[in-house]
Amino acid sequence: MSLHDGAASVSLRATREARAVMKPARLSEHSEANNKMLDGDRAVHNWYRFVLSFPPHLVRTYLWRFRAGRTHTVLDPFCGAGTTIVECKKLGIRAVGIEAHLMSHFAAEAKVDWNPRCNGLLRHAPKIATAAKTQLRREGLAETGMAAQQAVLSGRRKLKTLPPGEMKLLLKNSISPLPLHRALVLLKHMRNAPGKKYKGHELLAFAKIIVSSASNLHFVPEVGVRSPKADAEVVAPWFAEARAHARAESDVCVKEAVPA
Repeated sequence: MSLHDGAASVSLRATREARAVMKPARLSEHSEANNKMLDGDRAVHNWYRFVLSFPPHLVRTYLWRFRAGRTHTVLDPFCGAGTTIVECKKLGIRAVGIEAHLMSHFAAEAKVDWNPRCNGLLRHAPKIATAAKTQLRREGLAETGMAAQQAVLSGRRKLKTLPPGEMKLLLKNSISPLPLHRALVLLKHMRNAPGKKYKGHELLAFAKIIVSSASNLHFVPEVGVRSPKADAEVVAPWFAEARAHARAESDVCVKEAVPA
């Protein structure tokens, strides 16, 4: 057998293996499960998603039906937060995504960046978290206990906020003053920290927790603002999300060579 024949055999076997992974689960055409993310798909996809994003298993279903394999390239001209191109990369299929919306583009770009090794991110993020927590504790605004709220209510501590022009871009009461202050402190330490190759992952983790646990937003069925909460953690959930990135990368980094 020639080297060419051997390479073709390996490629064919890899394509068959990818199609075996893509084979869709038996779900009813009208089942609610069709619109929900499966537990096994949360790695990378769950780093940042929109409320109305279609689930990864739907992408696998169509890749299966179109008989897409590792010799093909998939184009998603409106890729959003990257569900299609991430799923293709997981399956070893080349993919190209196009997206004009800046936040969506950033999310998709970070979600297909599997270059930073998980151990490096696990070393880098704790330094930022420690620096932010140290500053907040020094200011009397630590994330545990009632001292922070009491300091704000008493007027002893002036909180950071956004410039007036930027505040106008936010929905009214979408984030309370104390979580916003903590978010700006954390963002400052992220921007000042050395190690540019981790910035995309750390900023995407920041974006996720700001609109979820730190804010007053709700997303069912549409984006709205619930009753403002006086306080919310920022640094701790951000660090947990950064660790989730690192754990996911440890599972998928072997496929970094697949372009997306």
